[in-house]
Amino acid sequence: MFDYLQQFNKLPKELREKVSSPAVMDVLLSLEKKYNLNLAMLVMKIMIKQLLLKNLPAYLVANMGLSPNQAEFLSKELKEKIFFSVATYLGL
Repeated sequence: MFDYLQQFNKLPKELREKVSSPAVMDVLLSLEKKYNLNLAMLVMKIMIKQLLLKNLPAYLVANMGLSPNQAEFLSKELKEKIFFSVATYLGL
């Protein structure tokens, strides 16, 4: 975990703030409750580009136990509600 956190903290401040603002954290908490998952590490992995957004549904199925349908819905929600402000950085 600390490796991800260290890499995340090396990102430019403006990028970090876009995915860790209070408003975004509220949305993330809501998604965590909805899907019963801890998503903070996932957000960091995506932001440091260890996990690509295009591979997110498969990752959610293989590593977080979601059904393919749930994985698609969560991926869509994360893209629309969390990663929209960093879409260019993530290559969307």
